[in-house]
Amino acid sequence: MIIINEELCIGCGLCTKDCVVRSINIIAGKAKMIQEACLVCGHCAAICPVGAISIPSLDEKEIFDTKTINKIKSDDLLKLIQSRRSIRYYKEQTVEQEKIEKIIEAGRFTPTGCNIQATRYVIITKQMSKLRDLVVEGLAAGGHKSNSEALIQTAEKYKNETQYSTLTFNAPHAVIIICGSSICNPINGTLAAESMELMIHSLDLGACYSGYSERGLNENENARSFLKMKDDEQVAACIYFGYPSVKYPRTVARKKAVIDWL
Repeated sequence: MIIINEELCIGCGLCTKDCVVRSINIIAGKAKMIQEACLVCGHCAAICPVGAISIPSLDEKEIFDTKTINKIKSDDLLKLIQSRRSIRYYKEQTVEQEKIEKIIEAGRFTPTGCNIQATRYVIITKQMSKLRDLVVEGLAAGGHKSNSEALIQTAEKYKNETQYSTLTFNAPHAVIIICGSSICNPINGTLAAESMELMIHSLDLGACYSGYSERGLNENENARSFLKMKDDEQVAACIYFGYPSVKYPRTVARKKAVIDWL
């Protein structure tokens, strides 16, 4: 819930207009809460020109003045996106703790539907072999369940790999992004994954999504126990990451976008 300092409030109405659930109104020239439907999104506090609104339930030490940000040029951002590659070869070197924490921060500050913020993260480092085995087990189980011979064969191929894994790419780390099963949550996890992947790239690290790993973990009750997943949770994304052992001196082309201008 928010707190409005009436001594500071100038009654400009910006918070009223910006509140998505219309929980704030101007009464007698001051902003006041009129209903307890607050999403705790922080928009009112962010837009207030005099800092009259605070949210005690959140860590306000994280707040900073947006005027201090060096704006990223749109061309530079596009080039960062264009230069990203899915990395499938890694050094044995582990990623520093502070860099992993920055990757998590990129996911944490990604928007979520209804500001639900129910996404959580599991970083795998010491148990990468166990993760691989659980994914393979889940893929095999899913193949038998759906009578998919192709999926069963894929699981068998991954199981028999001994030197280089085409499933985990011998990456030193994985991040498993877990969400609840409500209508907003799966997309929340995939949005967070994209923010995290771009942060990984900006840190001169490499990453690769794994749809097979996501499916295998969701299909396997042992994996759900390993990841301490609740009944209403699901794996939204699995990203393998680390220091790349390959370099790409140029970008690649893409198919032209299919656009309907209506």
